[in-house]
Amino acid sequence: MTLTPQDWAEIARYFEQLCDLPPPEQQTRIREFGLSAAAEKQLRGMLAHDIDPEMAALSEQADVLRDQFERPNALGKNVGAYRIEALIGEGAMGDVYTAVRADGAYDATVAIKFLAARASLRDQRLFDRERRILATLDHPGIARLIDAGEDERLGTYLVMEYVEGRSIDRHVAEEGLEIRAIVSRIIESAEAIFAAHRGLVLHRDLKPEHLIIGDDGRLRILDFGIAQFFEASQGEAGRTEGVSFTPRYAAPEQLLGEPTTTATDVYALALITYELLTDGRSAFGDKTAPSAEAVEKRLTGRLDLADRHFTRAQTMVRSDRRMLLAILAKALQREPQQRYGSVGEFADDLNGLLSGKAVSARPLGPIQAALRWARYHRLSASLGLLALLATLSGTAFTLWFAREAVQEREYALREAQRAEQTADFLENLFVSASPGEAGPEVTARTLLGLGQERLQTELVDQPELVAHLEAVIGRSYLNLGLFEDAFAITENDPRPTTAERALLGASALMRLGRYADTLDWLDQAFPEFAEPQEQIEVSLIRSTAALNLGDIDEA
Repeated sequence: MTLTPQDWAEIARYFEQLCDLPPPEQQTRIREFGLSAAAEKQLRGMLAHDIDPEMAALSEQADVLRDQFERPNALGKNVGAYRIEALIGEGAMGDVYTAVRADGAYDATVAIKFLAARASLRDQRLFDRERRILATLDHPGIARLIDAGEDERLGTYLVMEYVEGRSIDRHVAEEGLEIRAIVSRIIESAEAIFAAHRGLVLHRDLKPEHLIIGDDGRLRILDFGIAQFFEASQGEAGRTEGVSFTPRYAAPEQLLGEPTTTATDVYALALITYELLTDGRSAFGDKTAPSAEAVEKRLTGRLDLADRHFTRAQTMVRSDRRMLLAILAKALQREPQQRYGSVGEFADDLNGLLSGKAVSARPLGPIQAALRWARYHRLSASLGLLALLATLSGTAFTLWFAREAVQEREYALREAQRAEQTADFLENLFVSASPGEAGPEVTARTLLGLGQERLQTELVDQPELVAHLEAVIGRSYLNLGLFEDAFAITENDPRPTTAERALLGASALMRLGRYADTLDWLDQAFPEFAEPQEQIEVSLIRSTAALNLGDIDEA
């Protein structure tokens, strides 16, 4: 029977209620819930993997013995060739100290991890496995194992490379990294994890605290405490109990106690990536430890991804941010086989995102892919375009220049014709304005008014010429101080407004002191496409109007 999202929500809620109770009480409470057979089986399985009975019994014995031991005073003691200096970390499995080389052979600072005297048998097995795993790994992005041994007073220990630095989330926050820089750091992490996978090692507990940016600027992966060799991860030994991983960064198969794979580390790395981009917001919406709702979303694959949640500076274009979301969505698929086949493939897509190459999570058509590539490789694209143009130069350029010449000739003829028509109109206007026809005295305002009337009758079949001549008349009104008359020419005009007429209206409103109306007029009347000189005039008018309105920043 397939479980529905509602079933998963109930299972997650009941698991949260029961996980801290003793096993007998868990079984009693389960029977009270009235779950379906499939849901009850799933809940019992999750609780069984959360607290293994044998491990629980050993843990109880360890609790009894714990009080009998006190942490040995390790500070100042010599362990092998090293002198212990400071405690830097405490955990259930043991404590970690810094130490310096004490035999004078050379100067070095290391980290020494001791297995706690109170450690359970399971912790001892994990500690031994971590030693064997670190011995197989050799990569600059993984903190390396230097030595191992056993001290008669302090117990079993590992000597490891000491990385002085900050966790990746602190590094991102304190340095104010932007999207591309964050993605670059994740690629470094993925490459180091991929090296571990090539060595047949799964980390299984990736989280920001285990991704350290050293003071030298290099990234290192720490803490392979619950790591597993890949062959062993395919069976029962590959199941990670609830106490063995950080739930916030756990993949669904870990929450369900199922075998882990390389896709488990892909999932955790994708969760970390999204949190770094959103200042701590989970891919499932929560900002703290996973709630019952967040667990249910994780188990049903309901993601809460959106580029509007990116709080880092938006230096990445929107299409690339969407591509980044597609990459994360693929890495966070509910089923492991639907995620990236390897951490290397995840890193390849992130590299493709940054370099403009193909991304498998969001395939593009040929034209989109070419345009995207060109955006990221402008020099190569320019050279390629020049080569193409050179190849096509002969006939194509001849035709192009011929067409340009024709267009320029036609434009010159139109302008000459318009200038001639303008001159004829003005000459006729002045000739007609004789004392016999317009009265004994003809004022400039009267003359311009006569011109407006004649435009509507004599040139009605030439709207472009009429618009130009009206603009000429309007500028004359402006020069005469008749600002209302100038604006009236442009107001309530049913014809499409040209840039020339829009500038006339804006100039008239400015002279009238109507600064807010000037800005509104330009927003409504100025055409989107205009000559550069006209655009410059608009910018000057806008800044002057804003200045008069007291908006200094806008001006």
